[in-house]
Amino acid sequence: GKDGTSNLMTIFGNLPLQPKTWLGLPESEPEKEFLFEIKDAGIALTRIQPFVPIVKDIQGSLDLDMKVIGTLSNPQFSGDADLKVKKMRLDDSPGSEFHDSRITLKLANDIITINESPIIASGGKATVRGSINLTSKDADFDPVLDLKVEGKYILLYRTKDFNFRGHPNLTITGPYSKAKIAGTLKIADSLIYK
Repeated sequence: GKDGTSNLMTIFGNLPLQPKTWLGLPESEPEKEFLFEIKDAGIALTRIQPFVPIVKDIQGSLDLDMKVIGTLSNPQFSGDADLKVKKMRLDDSPGSEFHDSRITLKLANDIITINESPIIASGGKATVRGSINLTSKDADFDPVLDLKVEGKYILLYRTKDFNFRGHPNLTITGPYSKAKIAGTLKIADSLIYK
């Protein structure tokens, strides 16, 4: 765990015995509140590699504290996540080699806040910050994005014949299904090998 002990994480909570509610059937009594909490989770990213085939190599950690309280029909999520990538290599992606990157998130009131997070990949550096609003309770769940991406020398496209790098200064806003990307993307230090 994060406190230096050998525990992977601490999980505790209570879940009232209401099997009809779990199965989506009408319950004869009102829904009862439950609590589920994960504390001090320190997960080595090598543990997730077998479940994400595009990741060929990864070193780093995910520190997680999460709490869910409420009823099954109206759960309330809160928590923090800190993703630290010491080194990561992806299969068949222009920005395939990441290192010394970090993404910190906070979840409260159905909004994920992304603190200014540095990402270093394939010789370029970017920062990402903003929020993702999850309050939509529609059947067609459509999170609302409000993100800012800034970078220098980001590898945009690479083949054996050429590569393109750019300096993005972009915003990504609106519902995920029809998000709008605005800003500038200056091409910089690109190479053609023929």
